[in-house]
Amino acid sequence: MKRVSLGFDLRVDPNFHREVSSQIGQRLVPEISDPISADPNVWPQPPGVASLWQGALPEFSNPLNLARSLALLRDASDERAVSVTAATPVCLTSFQTNIVALVERFGTGYFDDQTDEKELLSQGWQFMGFDVVDLDGLISGLKGCGYAESSRSQLRSHFGASLNNLGLFTQWEVAARFAEVRGLQMRKHSPFVVVGVFVHARNYGDASGDASGDAST
Repeated sequence: MKRVSLGFDLRVDPNFHREVSSQIGQRLVPEISDPISADPNVWPQPPGVASLWQGALPEFSNPLNLARSLALLRDASDERAVSVTAATPVCLTSFQTNIVALVERFGTGYFDDQTDEKELLSQGWQFMGFDVVDLDGLISGLKGCGYAESSRSQLRSHFGASLNNLGLFTQWEVAARFAEVRGLQMRKHSPFVVVGVFVHARNYGDASGDASGDAST
């Protein structure tokens, strides 16, 4: 079963992201401070990038507030004179079968531009790992919702060793089990969906260190 692109975004260079103290308590493993996440509240857009979505036509973006292609993002930033020189291009992916539900919910046309993960890799994209998100707002159940202290230690004992050095899951199956637990804990965000997080290698290089997530799993 293929995983394909849900859409594209631009985020701040993670090497220069200023951590907000309140975000420390949001993470399953607080010691892993890397901001890389599908959640734009955890890993924010650079100044001015959010304006690219203001008044955007359906041909540009989808209801997940993701651009339909990286080229459209670049064209929009040029047109509106928004500097994206230091921005990191991001692509989020999910199983192709999830598109069926999204089309039924939002209508046709928004998710026609699907790019297979294998094609993304061939185009210079780099897989960072799996996040779990509430698609309404791309809210991360891993780094963006917080934890009750009574359960965080238990969740950490079950799932902490499955995170890479970026704080993302390396295996889809483990991420799916975590998503199920978080959905039971936080019904207002249920269901959490597993998404792959990709960045463009030319912009992010090998800064991910030993991120060992495998997009083939």
